[in-house]
Amino acid sequence: MKSVKIGLSLLAAASALALTLAPAANAAPSSASAAPAAAAIAPALVSTTAKPPVRITPAGAQTNADQDGACNSLTNGDGDFCFWFSANFVGSLADYFTSKANLNTLTYLTPGLGLGQVVGNDSESSLNADTRLSVVVFTGVNGTGAAGLVNPRGFGNFNATFINNVESFRFM
Repeated sequence: MKSVKIGLSLLAAASALALTLAPAANAAPSSASAAPAAAAIAPALVSTTAKPPVRITPAGAQTNADQDGACNSLTNGDGDFCFWFSANFVGSLADYFTSKANLNTLTYLTPGLGLGQVVGNDSESSLNADTRLSVVVFTGVNGTGAAGLVNPRGFGNFNATFINNVESFRFM
């Protein structure tokens, strides 16, 4: 019986320690957090009736290349984040498989209006072709400035905050 009491005493002490370490329900968020929770970020897009062109890539031919000229959605659920120079998925396309800290150093590479233009601060519509990860777009480089959320498989025209005003993005 003694070992049971000791075990319960240790359990009670551990529970008390856990309760002591847990932040209060009304406590302010820690400044040490690296990124805001996706649920707390406002949407970056407005809906459109236009549909973006997406290439579904079969498992055997999967690509994870940036700027391969297509907005890829891979059969394993991974996908590109794509920008179009103009609204409603018109003009040159820039497609990225990984997060980018500075879109001001990258250019549109596909034929169409905007070919050769810098992607940063020069995009009007986008698509998140990933089926699992959200994308957060930022008005500044390195994930600074205003933040806007693009849900998995989300697409549309950028809202007034982000139209021609995105300088970086991060998959979350």
